Amino acid sequence: MDLSKKERLFLYNQLEILKCLKAEDEIEVRDIEKSQKILTNGYKEEYDSFITWFSDDIPYAISKFVVDVLNLHRTLYFSYEKLNDEDKAKLEFSKIKYRGFDGNEESEYMSYASYILEDLKSYKEIYEDGKCELNSHMPVAEYRYAGMLERFSELGVSPYTTDLTLDQILRVVES
Repeated sequence: MDLSKKERLFLYNQLEILKCLKAEDEIEVRDIEKSQKILTNGYKEEYDSFITWFSDDIPYAISKFVVDVLNLHRTLYFSYEKLNDEDKAKLEFSKIKYRGFDGNEESEYMSYASYILEDLKSYKEIYEDGKCELNSHMPVAEYRYAGMLERFSELGVSPYTTDLTLDQILRVVES
């Protein structure tokens, strides 16, 4: 990472303020002074130590895919709720349930979905009350969700519809 002298000065000053706020904690003050020394002396190799907890940017394509998957599951949920009891009996709720993304293989997808569901508190209808898991414990983006999204788009309905028929729901969830 590159930092200009001006950026180093800004960071140094922020650390100086933090040092005043943490004055009673000798260990924190020592760590802050170490960081200030890195900035003052231009130890470029050490700059990344300031941001070790920062993740890389999540690509737009992944963010869009996650939102599309969540919207699809919202559509499936509301459409399922509108079915009569006879049609509901022909479809296991677990087939329309959002299953999360794999924490090992799809961590960027899972991280963004978790942010939307837990931090923003969006899509409550598919997330609250134990209706779904955040970690699928197996890859699902390419093997499940991409196919579901493709089959949904083939229906030619609005992406925000909540009036799918039983046959349409089955077409989307069955591979």
